Amino acid sequence: MSIKFYLRKKTGETKISFRYCRGRKDDTVLTTPFSILAEHWDSENECYRESLRKRNPKNEIDKLLNKNIDSINLKLSEFKVSLNGFILDNNYRIDSDKIKGFIAKNYGNPPTKALKPVQSPILL
Repeated sequence: MSIKFYLRKKTGETKISFRYCRGRKDDTVLTTPFSILAEHWDSENECYRESLRKRNPKNEIDKLLNKNIDSINLKLSEFKVSLNGFILDNNYRIDSDKIKGFIAKNYGNPPTKALKPVQSPILL
């Protein structure tokens, strides 16, 4: 079993996707509720690029940047741990719908398009 984070787009702000593999046959690809600028993503370590951290931040902007980097990396780590726990609790018997339900329950529902009401035809 493995969970790998990656980005689908190479530029601009993008959602962080993940691939869950359970053996060779089971392969599920979904998006996380988190987004990041593609230029700030470290694909090797699957996290916010640590090289963007300021070594000795002296002003508030640099301190805030470091907190933001730590916060995003912590959220990704917690997401991975909670998803692993969910998979183990279900004895690896999950599909993409169960994972989507888990994400919606624990991290909020993804935005959906508003549906237009359909008028039924009037029969005379």
